[in-house]
Amino acid sequence: MKLALDVDTLQFLDPTDLDTTISAGSVRRGDILPVELQFVRAGSVIELSSPTINLYVVNAGDYDSLLASASSFTQVGSGIETVYEQDLDMSGAAVNALFASGATEQDDAILEVQFEVGGNKESSLPMDLTIHNSYTP
Repeated sequence: MKLALDVDTLQFLDPTDLDTTISAGSVRRGDILPVELQFVRAGSVIELSSPTINLYVVNAGDYDSLLASASSFTQVGSGIETVYEQDLDMSGAAVNALFASGATEQDDAILEVQFEVGGNKESSLPMDLTIHNSYTP
């Protein structure tokens, strides 16, 4: 999952076109997704100074219901080549509980990134995320 986040507007951007915002994405239950996150300012990728980054997936309509998260992102590259990487595990008990009946095809969630630099904590605007069911033996 490739994500780009504008640090001024806190909106997600299309990582292949940093001038285009995106408001939705999708994942599959059971997947462990490598997340590649870039931070952007004025159309260019930037490197943050020793950031603490957390990514959260919560149930849409129940923002206290954490479904999955990723933290301890690793920085790869520097300057305009900076990418922060971590895995997002969509196979946990909270995600599986959404599909306990076996009949549910998909469920709505929200993805949010929180980042802290120099004591200043900010959060992205929420991005709609569809979690698709998949066969999990």
